[in-house]
Amino acid sequence: MFKSMGELKSITFRNKGPMGDDGYDLTFANGKVLMSAALDAQGRMAGGILAPQGVRAPGH
Repeated sequence: MFKSMGELKSITFRNKGPMGDDGYDLTFANGKVLMSAALDAQGRMAGGILAPQGVRAPGH
């Protein structure tokens, strides 16, 4: 998916989700994606969501 999006141009913090996850807007040369990331106590990614621009991810 990311290869077709082209070069990553920016990452912007969007909000804190209801389950303690962080929401970000990722802007690529050929589009945008909403990314949600939840970390465990050791700082490892424990869950997340990727949604194309215009698709609302749960809780965001």
